[in-house]
Amino acid sequence: MLYLLLPERVRAHRLVAMGWPVRLGVFLLLWLYFVYIEWGAVFFICGLLYLLVSSMRGDSRRRSGPSAYSVFNRNCERLDGTFTAEEFDRSLRSGFS
Repeated sequence: MLYLLLPERVRAHRLVAMGWPVRLGVFLLLWLYFVYIEWGAVFFICGLLYLLVSSMRGDSRRRSGPSAYSVFNRNCERLDGTFTAEEFDRSLRSGFS
């Protein structure tokens, strides 16, 4: 958990340097230790929560591409071919032809 207190630049560099097999090995060793002291289930659940939060952070996502949600894009620009509320309203009023 002290890892989260490091600056973002240092965290990103360390994640690139340390591959997933090393992280998995460290997790398993720590988990075995926590099983030994009878806190294995708590450590496992905290590990799953950390995995969930770290996967949703969005650091690995490309920043250059537009988001599917227009409110997150510059000038609220929509993707090409997006079905808007205005088009939906127009089709309801005039029929779906």
